[in-house]
Amino acid sequence: MDQRGKRLLIIALVVILLFLGVAGYFLFFAKKGAVTPTTGVDPNLFPFDQQSNQIKDLPVVTNGETPSGTPDDQSEPLPDSEAAQRPRLRKITNFPVSGFVSFTTPDTITETILDPKTNIEKQVTTPIAIHRVRYSDQRTGHIFEGVINETSIINRKITKTDLPTAEELVFNTTGTRGILRYEKNRSIESFQVELPTFEKEVPKYCTIIFKTDLKIGMRNAEVKKLQAYLHEKYGKNIKIDGIFLTQTRGFVQEIQREFKLTETGIFDEPTRVAISTECETIKQAAAKSAEEPYELKGSIVDGSISQIVKNNLENSVFFLKRNNGKTTGLLKKFNDNTTTPIFSSSFNEWMPQFVNKTLITMTTYAASTFGGYMYGLDPSTQKFTKIFGPSFGLTTLTSPDGKSVIISSIENNRLVTKVINLNTRTQKILPFTTLPEKCSWYTSDQLFCGVPNTLPLGQYPDDWYKGVTSFTDTLWSYTISTDRAISIATPREPVDIFRMESFVVPEYIFFMNKNNYELWSYRVGGTE
Repeated sequence: MDQRGKRLLIIALVVILLFLGVAGYFLFFAKKGAVTPTTGVDPNLFPFDQQSNQIKDLPVVTNGETPSGTPDDQSEPLPDSEAAQRPRLRKITNFPVSGFVSFTTPDTITETILDPKTNIEKQVTTPIAIHRVRYSDQRTGHIFEGVINETSIINRKITKTDLPTAEELVFNTTGTRGILRYEKNRSIESFQVELPTFEKEVPKYCTIIFKTDLKIGMRNAEVKKLQAYLHEKYGKNIKIDGIFLTQTRGFVQEIQREFKLTETGIFDEPTRVAISTECETIKQAAAKSAEEPYELKGSIVDGSISQIVKNNLENSVFFLKRNNGKTTGLLKKFNDNTTTPIFSSSFNEWMPQFVNKTLITMTTYAASTFGGYMYGLDPSTQKFTKIFGPSFGLTTLTSPDGKSVIISSIENNRLVTKVINLNTRTQKILPFTTLPEKCSWYTSDQLFCGVPNTLPLGQYPDDWYKGVTSFTDTLWSYTISTDRAISIATPREPVDIFRMESFVVPEYIFFMNKNNYELWSYRVGGTE
């Protein structure tokens, strides 16, 4: 071989060795690298990271307490007499709604009882909580309110402003503010609504409840409440220190003079009854004045909102605006008009979830024939972290603590539903098949889902999104720690459950029927 041939052979060997070295590096070190690489907020996210992080590759764990596919069934209806008294599953409306919120407001109840010591009738005032639900009529935009009690739901219309074709209404936690998206001139506009607060309808001094006699020389919290009452109602310049001295006694005598009572200066039962009666009259007048619907107050929200999600604990919303082919994500508190941009992307097909103050999850639009991805977005650092993907037909719903996520995806040409532990990177296959859009986390350990009784052949979730397929659901509860799934309620008419929300304080979940957008409720707490 001549010198030229030897040089060519050496060059070829060097190139081959370099190629093998680079290939070996990627084969060995790429596998040991981060599975969930972090990227900045602004870059174009295509092609969504070539590293595969598929759900099907995660190890499967089971607790073994409830065998898969054989859950406890508690869906038998109550006897008619019991169901009429305390129904768990109830339909709230007979018309389509665009949004809802459940909350409680403080109130009092005054009862006349027989004093066991004196055998004399006396009035006792007890604090109670009123359970309310507010919702918007999709056809008109009128907002209604229901007061939910043991045996019935008392509904009334509270606004009369016409906002036809109301697409979506997202309320704050007290039902006093919201963002309403509605159709106008073949486009979607957003309107920030303001509603009355119940605290303002009744004077603050009428929320103070007195229980015992008070007289000069006493020092306790009840005296402090009396002094606060005097300050709130009469504007008395009194030190609120909980000490009943001559000044407080003089003010009590003024109250007794006003109500034409014996001026003893002792804050006794007749004085307390007079105060309670006056406040009850004020409450009744306030309730009567609120019976007539009023014109809705609010203002137009600038920009084209494409998606909006809320977080009840933060009393905030995260929404996406799409302009000039680019999507921007912004945070907004309900109690002010400021917005904070935290996300921008040239990719526009996102399904966000506002999990908590440190986590917003962003899942790409689901399609049965395309691989979807799930990302985590930290609002404080404005950084993306890939959670998993690609998975065909991927849809997700993350627990409030951000540690678990319920997912559905297509595996081996069929729809499967799982719960993924994001800390341990393990999965549990649920004993039922459904879509996360039909579920709600009640706590970080328990969720409720609408589960289709049958799953017709089709492309999921595409066919359900498009309305090609409609389900008839049963309501289920699932607890992660025990792996226990329970069928808890079967509606008496076909209901395709979606837009489910949990409200732990009144111990209720609410959801809408995708067939007609009617509103339903299920009482979680209490006894039969």
